[in-house]
Amino acid sequence: MGNNRIKDTTTRGSALLMAVVLIAVLSIGAAALFKHLHDSFEEYRRYERDTTVLHLADAGIDKAIAALRHTDRPTPETLEFTLGEGVIQVHIAAADDAGAYHITSQAALRYEGITRATDTYTAVVRVMPGGDVRRLSWKREKRQ
Repeated sequence: MGNNRIKDTTTRGSALLMAVVLIAVLSIGAAALFKHLHDSFEEYRRYERDTTVLHLADAGIDKAIAALRHTDRPTPETLEFTLGEGVIQVHIAAADDAGAYHITSQAALRYEGITRATDTYTAVVRVMPGGDVRRLSWKREKRQ
């Protein structure tokens, strides 16, 4: 009788140990999965912010081009406007000897007063006699 009791206790003890090990392995796997999902979501949010700032800066350059079309050889000018959660500052430099204007568009994406992302893009454009605008270059400035 005593021998069966020891065997029964050993079986229950090893079953409990196996259950604890299984729960630990499943917990580690679930934690790794949640970490991977969190990192993927953060990467997507960063990509979304960068894409939004790109479009905001491009909108600033487009607004500067529209201003160039409607004025006769403007002096250096700075425009500032908001678009959704974005704040855009655009500086139009006076035309150089070749008639090209240098436009700098700095866009900031803000949410509840906190700047989430910023970027600066520059473009060189030339206004043709018929009012058409030719983009000579467009590039992203390096972040500092």
